[in-house]
Amino acid sequence: HIYLTHSGSHKLPGEKNFMAFDEFLNILVDSGLITDVLPERDAVICFVQSMMTQIDEIDNERHMKMQLLEYFEAISRAADSLSIMPPDANPEEWTWELRQKQPLCNKLYNMIPALMNVVKKEFREHYRRPE
Repeated sequence: HIYLTHSGSHKLPGEKNFMAFDEFLNILVDSGLITDVLPERDAVICFVQSMMTQIDEIDNERHMKMQLLEYFEAISRAADSLSIMPPDANPEEWTWELRQKQPLCNKLYNMIPALMNVVKKEFREHYRRPE
């Protein structure tokens, strides 16, 4: 849902949908995820490292056009960098080392409340957090 609603502002008519870096960064900024732990500089690294390698980056702009699969990887890299603790956790018990040791699936799960800030109200009202 987030990829579809926050991508495509740079595509030409008839061109396949893609997400540009500024659209990806806007998701992170609007979610409140750009912090001291994940500064904008590191968000750039998440974007670039998740892009598939391209043979010709001079005559082709594909390396700047993120597809859905690459978006999943970029969000996963951001979640891994942030290592957000569970929403109901005691911050005094969750050291930085403990937060980093969480499995990636838990880091992504803990990132969902922040990402809900960028979805439409109608979607938020019908969303039920899995248990």
